[in-house]
Amino acid sequence: MMPRHVSLISDEDRAILENKEALSGMIRKYLEFLYENTNKEYWFEVRILGLDGSVKRRMFQIKRFETAVRYIIREMNSDGKIKGIYVTINPTGGQKAGSLTNDDILEVINLPIDVDVFHNRAPSEVEVSAVKEAIKEAVQRLFGKYNFRYMVVFSGFGFHVYLKVNPVEVGDRNWQAAFREVGRELADEFERVLKESIDPNYAYLVENAVDKSVYNPSRIMRVAWTVNRREIAGTIYETVSKIVEVSGTNMLELEGLIEKKLREGSTTQEELHIENRGNTKLNSEEKDALVAVLKNYYIPGRRHNLVLGFAAFAWHRGIPLEDTLEIVRRVYLETQDSDPWEDRERAVRDTYSATLKNYKSYLGRGIIWELNRALRSYYQRVMKKTRESSSEYSITSAQRILSNDFDLLGWLIERTSDIIKEVDERSGRVTYKVSFTVEKAGKVETIVLKNKERVEKERMFYSLNEDFMAHFGVYIVDPLSIRKLNKQEKRKFNEVLAKIMLDYYAFITRNAKEIVIEEYEDVKNVFLDIIETEVFEIVKIDELNSISGDRVDELFRKRIMIYAENENRIYFDPHMLEYGTDIRGFVRLLAKFLHRMGIIDKKTWREVRRSKSLKNGRHIYLYYLISDRFFDFLEKENAMKPPIKTIDEYLNEQEYVDLDESIEESGAA
Repeated sequence: MMPRHVSLISDEDRAILENKEALSGMIRKYLEFLYENTNKEYWFEVRILGLDGSVKRRMFQIKRFETAVRYIIREMNSDGKIKGIYVTINPTGGQKAGSLTNDDILEVINLPIDVDVFHNRAPSEVEVSAVKEAIKEAVQRLFGKYNFRYMVVFSGFGFHVYLKVNPVEVGDRNWQAAFREVGRELADEFERVLKESIDPNYAYLVENAVDKSVYNPSRIMRVAWTVNRREIAGTIYETVSKIVEVSGTNMLELEGLIEKKLREGSTTQEELHIENRGNTKLNSEEKDALVAVLKNYYIPGRRHNLVLGFAAFAWHRGIPLEDTLEIVRRVYLETQDSDPWEDRERAVRDTYSATLKNYKSYLGRGIIWELNRALRSYYQRVMKKTRESSSEYSITSAQRILSNDFDLLGWLIERTSDIIKEVDERSGRVTYKVSFTVEKAGKVETIVLKNKERVEKERMFYSLNEDFMAHFGVYIVDPLSIRKLNKQEKRKFNEVLAKIMLDYYAFITRNAKEIVIEEYEDVKNVFLDIIETEVFEIVKIDELNSISGDRVDELFRKRIMIYAENENRIYFDPHMLEYGTDIRGFVRLLAKFLHRMGIIDKKTWREVRRSKSLKNGRHIYLYYLISDRFFDFLEKENAMKPPIKTIDEYLNEQEYVDLDESIEESGAA
């Protein structure tokens, strides 16, 4: 059953969304604010998320963000299945395949505050108004007195506050952890002031609404004046994001705050899987801190999931079972929980294992961060022991795979950031390119998994395993641990690893993107940019032979395409494809893409080329497209089609201009 769609977009906002000129101005204002204090030679990413979980990415140079505006409008209006359109709020150094990581970001220029008010229900006008006024007051109280520069955006289901900071270069992992700590302290303070600022009748809306997990340099945020779709209880609600206000001139000095945190040594790892298993116990201060955190979220309707999530969290952090039960028992008593204790205890014991791998969805990122902060001293003690007894680079071992103590398949899937399927047209050979995040280095690397045999699964496994072990052997399996296995254990290990690799191959093939979509995405967008920015208009004629070569040359010099209606062709100047682009082999790839789409009927430009003779003895070359498919393509991609005029209309315009100019010249004389 398809989900029901409900639009919460007002008629006034809908009119702006349907007016491309007005909409361009709105999105331009948003992007100008984001990147006003950085080098215009830097780049940013536009990321489009689908309701089906699909992801599309494209990089743009800041000095060419007008192209990004057109791309955003095109994509937003081309498909009603888009969940939202986002951009990286801090710049990177250039083009990159796959998702950006924190290490790709050059500098931090914006500090966001995300107030996710209506995360599980549709907002009402009176509630939105109450929260908006409270946020404006909180922003004034915190930032107004310093005249800090900020922007407030209504996302459609909440609010985003962007605080401008003097650019600060992104550092190593310790620097990034200190940056997150500074951001979270700001979010804590903003949440406190927001609670004081809101009408008491609506205080429930902002309780735990500030997301304290958004402080990574590669953070993406929703673009203002784009459509926001969210599925709630089987219904997809559609709203629009828009700017509420922009104010201030001064920028926050972030660098000094981060350096202070680094001197304090107050950073901790957030994503930890600790091999403690009860060897290190919690002290009384750590238990008190965990109880205090959990009590804040131990409310009716959330208690059971909170207990389930915390029990799994405790297992992954190596907290002993008895300590876990003691903490939950204290929360149960201090909050006067009316449900039987036996139910809570059973939930802890049943979930205290590796089986619940999605515990993050039970707790939420904000709670996990608070729990990690409460466990800072515990982590320091445990990690000190771990460093003394384990290899620096080994993620897992053969023994851990055999004992099911480590979910290698889950580990691989979690770190797979992008999958591209390629098919060789001649041989039919299938190749999968997998972008894989290396845990220790924090970088994204791409490996190629080739189906060399193109036969049964067993042979595919060996080629997969060979590529994995060659590229990631030190990360996936410690080779030294395999040598310690006896003959029977090695046989068992190979069987288990084979199943994992086959399951991973199934995951890749199931989730691989088609090559025509992925490989040519950038080429398609550059081609659309050319049509929208480089083509002045289209002149319609009956057929190419009805005009002279010199007329063709004149039209091409004026950046005009020629529509030969009887031939069903669009002729254009080949030099138009010399449009500045960073895509290697752009012209060749464009021909392949347009041939796949049926817009040209041959595989190369040389095969779709005509020539016309000029009076001076030279000749001019023309390329052509199939016109009806070209127009259908522009409509499907929601691109702005150049205006079409007949050859007579064009010639009349030229004569009118000449006559007008001659009158002005004679009058001046």
